Amino acid sequence: DKSRLVQRFAYRVLKQKTEPQVKQALQAYKPWNLEERFNEYQKVEYRIGKDGKITETVIDASGAACTSTTSGIENALGEVETQELLPEYYEGDDNVTGTEQQSLKQK
Repeated sequence: DKSRLVQRFAYRVLKQKTEPQVKQALQAYKPWNLEERFNEYQKVEYRIGKDGKITETVIDASGAACTSTTSGIENALGEVETQELLPEYYEGDDNVTGTEQQSLKQK
């Protein structure tokens, strides 16, 4: 099966085997693709003002990726006071450069 998900699952199962034929077959397999890994990450910039406000900017994202990227850290930092969605947010997932800026009030 050429599906990446199936290949990864099979690799996880087979890498625990001790048979020489299995080990030899797995030597040629790359369990991950570097470009694929980089595409999973988002760049987020945080600036802390003199008043203690934290401004976050999501870079190179659009649509729901802007807000989902930062939801975990927002919950940890505190309440979102304001949210400014820039035009790129509304452009969908067409590989455009986008930013999202939010001000957070710490807990």
